[in-house]
Amino acid sequence: MTTNNLQQTDIFSLFDIEDPYAIKKKKEEEERMKKQAELAKQLEESKNNSTAKAAAETFEVNSDTIIYFYTEQIDINDYFSTEELEMGIPRKNKEKEVEYKPITKADVKKRLKKDLPVLEAGAELVYIKKKNIVSVILQAKKKGNNSRKESDKDSFAVSKRRIPFSLLKDFIAISKRFSDEYGTEVHADIFYDRDTDSFFMDIPKQQAHPLWVEVTETAIEAAEKALEGSYIKCMEIHSHHTMPPIPSLQDNASERAPILYAIVGRIDKFFPELTVRTFDIYSGRHINLDLWSIFEYPFTEVNSNYDLSVVEVIK
Repeated sequence: MTTNNLQQTDIFSLFDIEDPYAIKKKKEEEERMKKQAELAKQLEESKNNSTAKAAAETFEVNSDTIIYFYTEQIDINDYFSTEELEMGIPRKNKEKEVEYKPITKADVKKRLKKDLPVLEAGAELVYIKKKNIVSVILQAKKKGNNSRKESDKDSFAVSKRRIPFSLLKDFIAISKRFSDEYGTEVHADIFYDRDTDSFFMDIPKQQAHPLWVEVTETAIEAAEKALEGSYIKCMEIHSHHTMPPIPSLQDNASERAPILYAIVGRIDKFFPELTVRTFDIYSGRHINLDLWSIFEYPFTEVNSNYDLSVVEVIK
C-alpha cells in the first residue's frame, strides 16, 4: 500500500471541503487591501490640492488678531512685527527689488509650528474674519490645552478621568445601525468640556462608505464649533463594521496627532472588538494604549439584591 505524505492540518483540507471561515477571511483581507490602495491615492490627491490652495491663501490679520489654540489665546504680535502686520512681509521679486506681500496662511503656520508641533501633524489654520481670529484646528484630529508649557501642549491626556462607557456604548449602537442597514463605516468625535469636567460625543457631517468614512465638515465649521465652549477634542473614533479593528494605511496616514484614536470592529459579534492608540509626533510612531486606562469599565458594580455570602471561596 502506498503511503501518502499528507500535509493537511484541518478537517476541511483533508476532505477537500471549502472552509467558509477561510473564504470569508480572504474576502475581508482583499477588501481591506483594496480600501488601503484606493484611499492612499485619494489622500495623496487631497494633500496636493490642499497644499496649493494653502500657499495662496491670504489672512487679513492685524495687530488685534487673536490666535486660538482651542481654549488658549495667543497674541499674533508674538510672532509678527508691527511692520509685517501693517505692511506685509518683505520679499524680493525677480528684479531683486523688495516688495511687501500680505501675510498668508503659510506664513502664519511657519511662525507658529515651532511652538505648536501639531501643525506639522496636519493641523489646519482657519481665519474667521468676522471675529478677527485665527483658529488652530485639526479637523477630525485635533486637541488643545490652555497651558503654554511645551509638555502640556502636545499631550493627549486632557483629564485624569476616563471616558464614560456610555459614550462607547452609544457609538457601538450607532455603528451597528449603519453596519446593519447600509454596511458602512461611521465616524464620531469625543470632546472634553473643561467647564463641566465632562465628556460628550459629536457626530460631524460625513460621507460613509463600506470601505471608508470621510468627514465633510469644513474647517470653518469645525473652528466655530470649537469656539462655542471650552471644548477639547480628545478622541476620534470610527468603525470598521464587520471587519477587524486593524488600522489601515489610510488610518495610519490620517491619525497623526497627539490625541486618542479608537476603532470599533467586528460589530457583528455580541461583544465587538476595539483598539485605541495615539500618535507620538516626536518619534513619528503610533502607540497602542490599554483600554482599561481610557474607558470606564462598566462591570464593577454588583447589584445588592444578590447574596454573595453563599459563595465559599476555597484557597
